[in-house]
Order: sequence, then structure tokens, then C-alpha cells
Amino acid sequence: MKVSIFIRTYSKDLVWLDYALRSIHKHAKGFYEIVVCIPENQKDLLSHLTAERVVTCPVYQNDYIGQQISKLNAHKYCKGDYILFTDSDCIFTEPFTPEDFMRGGKPILLKTLYSKVGDAKAFQGPTEKCLRFKVDYEYMRRHPSLYLTQTIRDLHVYFNSLTDYKQSINDYILSEPIIGISEFNIIGAFTDRIQPMKYCIINTDDEVPPAKLKQYWSWSGLTVAEKIEIENLLK
Repeated sequence: MKVSIFIRTYSKDLVWLDYALRSIHKHAKGFYEIVVCIPENQKDLLSHLTAERVVTCPVYQNDYIGQQISKLNAHKYCKGDYILFTDSDCIFTEPFTPEDFMRGGKPILLKTLYSKVGDAKAFQGPTEKCLRFKVDYEYMRRHPSLYLTQTIRDLHVYFNSLTDYKQSINDYILSEPIIGISEFNIIGAFTDRIQPMKYCIINTDDEVPPAKLKQYWSWSGLTVAEKIEIENLLK
């Protein structure tokens, strides 16, 4: 079993990325590769990385949308049979292996009813519009997320099969309003509807397995208190 770790980053997150990678190298065992994706005009910012494989994506006018498209195309960048998605502002706090995010040999997929997720309900309509079926659950429940690489490929095939869509899923997302688009809800809803037998799907009302990391909020900047806390976590 080959599992890739995939991180999509950009210039403003590089301080966070350094901490994230340090936490991965400290705690990760059993992974095939670490893939870091960055816009092609920022590649030189990662020239110091040697233990990771750096890949580039196109430069997007709005990189909030761009980073979602990059994740939806992670199958083009990763060589593993599975992809563990994590973010630059996610710091692993204890040892972890691919099996920590699996059960019975299947990746764990968490979901919560939209009636219980507050503001995240904003993702429901756009996800239904994209996939063309009713979606009752929200799937962006925590980091990290483990998916079969083939699932991401199959999502593109499914989208292309929708007869009234004349564009790729990448172009579709670029054409949609920013608010409401969620790559992990698109992947999660597709998985739950089309490939449920390949995953261990858990309703968070029943259980929330440990995440093995602490997620911060990079958009607000790195505070002194956060820096001290993370440095202590990485000792």
C-alpha cells in the first residue's frame, strides 16, 4: 500500500508549511511520499526542500479557488494508491501511520447531517448543483482526509459524464461563485453516493476518531503565542 501525503501551499503560508513538514517528519511512519504543490510562479520559494517532492499548479487569479482545484487534481501529482490530504496550518501532534485513518482496510470518511453543521450548510446547495444529486451530509469534518487516488480520478469521469456539462470540473469551479464551493464536500458526497463500499463511512453523531493533529488558522497570521505552542509541540 502506497500512501502519498499531499499539501497545497502558497507564498503566505510558508512559515506554517515549515512547521507542518517538521511535524510530519517527526511523527509520520509508513508513507510513500510527501508532495507539496505550489503555484508555478512561486516554485523557487521551495527550492530548499529536499525530502519532499515539489510540484506546481497553474497560477490562479483567486488562489482560494485555485487551491481547491489543485486538491481535486491531486491524482495527477501523487504516485500513491491513496492520498492523505492535509494543510500547511495543520500540525501533527503524535505518531501516525496510514492505518490510523483507515478501518477494516478502508479509508475513513466522516459525515454530519447538514441540519447540524451551522454555517457550513452553505456548502449544501453548491455541492448538489455540482454533482446533480441531493446531498444530506457535510463531509469537511476535519483534517486530515484519506482518499483512494482512484476515487479522485473517478470523480472527474463522473463529472464528464453529466450530459449538460460541456466543461471540466476545474473550469466549472472557476465559473461558479466563490462562496459555497468546497472541494472536500464534492469529493466526500461523490464517494458516499457512488463508492460507499470502498470506504468506512462514519456519522459523527456516532464517533469522531482522533485526528492526530491540531489545526490552526493561517489566514489570521502566526501569533507569538501560536509560535511558542507549536515549537513546544515539535520538541
